Amino acid sequence: MSNLDGVHLSVRSSLPEMQLLGCIASSEIAAQGFAVVLGSLAKRQQVVGYTLGLAKRGHPEIVSVGGEEDDVFGLLTYLATQVVEHGQVFSEGIHDTPLFSELVFCDQEAEPHNLPLTEQVLGDTPVTALSCIAPRDFTVIQQRPAHRDLRRIA
Repeated sequence: MSNLDGVHLSVRSSLPEMQLLGCIASSEIAAQGFAVVLGSLAKRQQVVGYTLGLAKRGHPEIVSVGGEEDDVFGLLTYLATQVVEHGQVFSEGIHDTPLFSELVFCDQEAEPHNLPLTEQVLGDTPVTALSCIAPRDFTVIQQRPAHRDLRRIA
């Protein structure tokens, strides 16, 4: 069965959902150095996302709240890639990147109840976190108008 064209595969599991999510996050960290976890706050209908795996590099995990799920995922993926692949270090304050200007970072509580999966995936790794406020302005890329929303390309 070497040709899998048109084949639908599935895995049925008796593992609890959080354990499955932890397995997926661990695989993402092994493959690319980080994972992005997304969820929603039912009371406020807001998307919350955070990275997992940056703490293994001694960098705070990054949290972002608000916006659309794709936007939060794109921002966190971009920021984590800057840390993992380019060695950028973010701390409390204002930072610029090649894509985003004036990203504001604030210290964030990194308790396990605020960042589910951290203990399961990172074990005893000390975890700190920064909250990144979604940028309002963007660096112009390839002569595109500055008013255009460029978050989707991250």
